Amino acid sequence: MNGQKKAFLTYEGMPFYQRIANQLPVDGTIYLSVENKANYEALPYPLIEDLYEGIGPISGIYSTLMTCQTKALLTTPCDTPNVSRELFHELIAIWRMEQKPVLLSEGERLNPLIGIYTKDCMKALHSMIQKGDYKMSHLLDHYTCKVVSLSSLGLDQKQVFNVNTPDEYSMLP
Repeated sequence: MNGQKKAFLTYEGMPFYQRIANQLPVDGTIYLSVENKANYEALPYPLIEDLYEGIGPISGIYSTLMTCQTKALLTTPCDTPNVSRELFHELIAIWRMEQKPVLLSEGERLNPLIGIYTKDCMKALHSMIQKGDYKMSHLLDHYTCKVVSLSSLGLDQKQVFNVNTPDEYSMLP
């Protein structure tokens, strides 16, 4: 995004990170997984620095699972400013029933960055990192997860639209 951190992009007058935080359930700690704490020190949340540099979201999820004190971690990327509290509540309800990681899909496409990961899957994540397999969707090859489709929750794709380019930023609904 032209050198700008996506968490600080604004939409409807509010930074992405704050829009997302406002939708999260208030009964837990909000952690920010970051590549470098110095870029985010002004934010009011605990910062978890990636244990492995340059390997993408798998490092952030693994590092935060290593640090958090709960047995499960609700995750969402900082570039999805339209995620809803309803989506998070649905994922939590499914996790409570299934007691295993819950990953989101959009039709045939897995969207593994919005989901719930458990401490139990840390060994599989660590093994993937050690093998150089950084694609979060590959966790399904190593660990049993519940995959739930966005449409089965009665929600639309607008909620998981992520911003990776200036063109996508300009297309926000």
